[in-house]
Amino acid sequence: MINLNEGLKSKKALSPVIATTLLIAIALVLALIIFLWAKSFIGEVLQKDLGNGAVDIEQACSQVNMKADVDSKSGAVTVENDGNVPIYGIRIMVEGLGSQTSKEIFDGTISTGQTADVNVASSITFSPGSPVKVIPIIVGTSGSNKKQYACEKQGINVIAI
Repeated sequence: MINLNEGLKSKKALSPVIATTLLIAIALVLALIIFLWAKSFIGEVLQKDLGNGAVDIEQACSQVNMKADVDSKSGAVTVENDGNVPIYGIRIMVEGLGSQTSKEIFDGTISTGQTADVNVASSITFSPGSPVKVIPIIVGTSGSNKKQYACEKQGINVIAI
């Protein structure tokens, strides 16, 4: 007759040290996953130095003031920076029939008081009379990293001519 208990007695289990190490490793991995997941809910603080100390990026956006014209023939957007903050780039949003096209253009910084023609003909097209929204993009810092931020509230609506 075969004794089933004999085969089970000869098998060895994991030692308690290895089991404890595995439990700690699993707990650390789970803690890291939860930390990274929760970190995505907390917004990153972006700041902009305007010369007299760093301010919140939204506060810097409130000092952005620009004018824009869109020429559908040449594919150029003329941007005039009348604010106190340099504009790093622009986001152009064109509304068509049931669709919306968006493109971010970075063609050099537009300093305070400057006017620049940004050629967008190769990346986006619009026809005369098309509603176009031009949104300024500024650069802020988060720690030692520089990041772009679109000032949505300071975007202006123009009609392509």
